[in-house]
Amino acid sequence: MTKFTQYPSTDVLDKSLAQEIIQKLAQSIAKKGKASLVVSAGHSLTGLFSILSKQHLDWDKVTITLVDECWVDVLSSLSNEHQLRQYLLTGLAANSHFISLKNNKATAAQGEKQTENTLKNILRPFDVVLLEMGNDGHTASFFPKSKELHSALDMYSNRTCIAIMSLDAPYSRITMTLPSLLHSKYIYLYLTGEQQHITYQKAQDDADVNEMPVRAILNQILTPVEVVWAPK
Repeated sequence: MTKFTQYPSTDVLDKSLAQEIIQKLAQSIAKKGKASLVVSAGHSLTGLFSILSKQHLDWDKVTITLVDECWVDVLSSLSNEHQLRQYLLTGLAANSHFISLKNNKATAAQGEKQTENTLKNILRPFDVVLLEMGNDGHTASFFPKSKELHSALDMYSNRTCIAIMSLDAPYSRITMTLPSLLHSKYIYLYLTGEQQHITYQKAQDDADVNEMPVRAILNQILTPVEVVWAPK
């Protein structure tokens, strides 16, 4: 159920994808009176977020949350929420409802239950999930060889989110689980640059999710996935 779409540039990709996302959200609003958007946060997405923030939509009927979050102060430059507030939750999109994954608990492990309860307030299935991929083959906070990876990918866990550690960061993170992300109508995997294209091709060569966790998204048959890519 994976489709690959190549664009000539990131500018064209961002403009086209913004229109697709807005269309999907508008369709849900027309049908259900509300919509949900779940996004990753990374430098490569800031252009797309800026375009989205300027689009006309009944944003007050849209709930936005993050795929994952670093367990740091939301004012920190390491915070995904901080980036979202700079680039997406502004302009016309400032009228949307945002659900933070971070709370005042000292660690992600201590705060995950509270975050799970908070996430019950968002429409499911999610209308759109927007993911990125690292050059190591991770997506969301599904990090290769992480000791929590098996639990994060467990389709029978009944968990919405889980605390997880990357192998190269001093702080914990919280991430939506695989079953939570797949409880969506459509998933976009956003890639740019030659290295990410090479990584994507490598992910297609094998099924070992422990080596490249993005394979758990690409190889499933529950939810349509569109991989969008452009050279930088």
